[in-house]
Amino acid sequence: MKTCLQHWSLLFLLAVTLLSNACVREGKDPPLPSAAGKLSELTVVMDTSLWIGDLGEQVRAVYGANFPFVEPATPLFDLKYISPGNFLAQAENLRQRNCLVLLKKYSNKPEEQELAKAIESRLTLSQLKLWRENTAFSVDKLWADPQRVVLIMAREEEQLAKLWKDNFPTLYQRIRENEGSLLESILYKNGIDNTARELIQNGLDVEVVWPKGITLLSKTDSVLWFRYNFNDGSKAWILIRKAEKREWERCEKEATPTFLGILKRSPGPEGKNDEQFQVQEKTPFSAFIRYKKVVPAYEWRGTWSRKQMNGPFVAQFPDFLPDAPIFFAGFLEGGGPRQREKLLQLQHLLTKMRIEAKP
Repeated sequence: MKTCLQHWSLLFLLAVTLLSNACVREGKDPPLPSAAGKLSELTVVMDTSLWIGDLGEQVRAVYGANFPFVEPATPLFDLKYISPGNFLAQAENLRQRNCLVLLKKYSNKPEEQELAKAIESRLTLSQLKLWRENTAFSVDKLWADPQRVVLIMAREEEQLAKLWKDNFPTLYQRIRENEGSLLESILYKNGIDNTARELIQNGLDVEVVWPKGITLLSKTDSVLWFRYNFNDGSKAWILIRKAEKREWERCEKEATPTFLGILKRSPGPEGKNDEQFQVQEKTPFSAFIRYKKVVPAYEWRGTWSRKQMNGPFVAQFPDFLPDAPIFFAGFLEGGGPRQREKLLQLQHLLTKMRIEAKP
C-alpha cells in the first residue's frame, strides 16, 4: 500500500501542476467514429520485448497500482496491452478512447515501422515536430472521437524509459481529462435536477448544474447537505459550505489542519445535532490544483467514518473571487461495487461545481 500511495502522490501532486496544452489536431477532417472503451480503461501499445521488460513493468507498476482509499483493491487503470501489429490489424483497436503508445525511433521491426507511419500520417506539422523529437505529448481525435493518444518516441529503450519516468504524472492527468465526456454521460444520463440547482443558487448564491438523483438533507445560511443516489442504489453525501477568507489563507500554510477544522465546524448531514463525518487524520493528503481557465483549489483525499459506516472522500476548496471561498466535499459510501468509478464521478461533480459556480 505504501508503494501505491507513493505512486498516487506523484500522480496527484505533479499532474495537477505540470499540465501544458494538449495537442489537438488542426483543420477540418471527415467525421471520426465514436471512441470505444470503458471508464478507466487504458490501451498500451509497445513492442512485446518492451512490455515484458523493465519498461512494461514500470507502466504496470504505476498505472496498474491500486486506486488509493478504494476497497476492494482496484487499479488506477484497467490496462489492455496490444502489440503494434495487432493494434493496426483491427479497426476496433484504433477506436480505443485512451491509448498509450511507446515506440523506438528507426526500429527495424516492420510492426513498429508501420505504426509509426500510420501515426505520422495523422499528425499536423506542429505535432510532427514534436513527434520527431525525443518527447512525450498527447494528441486528440487521432482515429476516434473523443480519443486521446499519448505518444512517447525515442531512439533507445533507455530514452523511452526516461521520458516515461519524467512524464507519467502529467500523462495520467491527460488521460483522466479525456474521460470527462464519459463521466458527463454517466452522471447526467437521467437529466438535470433543477430543484437542487435552485436550492444552491438561492441558499449560497452559486449557480451549479446538478444531475438527477440529488436529495436535500439539511440547509442553513452557510451549509447545504445533499445525498446523491447512484444508479445501483449506493449513495454519497455532498457538503457545500460557505467559508471565510481567513480559512482559505490558512490553507497556504496548514492545508490539512484547515480542512479538518472546516469539517469539525460543519454540522452533520441531518443538522447540527447529527453525527459528523470523522476523517482519519493520518490518511488525508492534499495538493493545490491550478488548471488553466479553471478556478484554483486545494484538494484532499482520504477515508471517513460515521455511524458504523466508512468509505473514501474527496474535498475541494476553491477560491471564488472576490473574497467568497466555498468548500465542497463528497463522502462515498464504502464497500459497494465500482468504487473507483463512483469516486471518479464524485470528483468530476465537485470539479464541475468548481468550474461552473458563479458567486
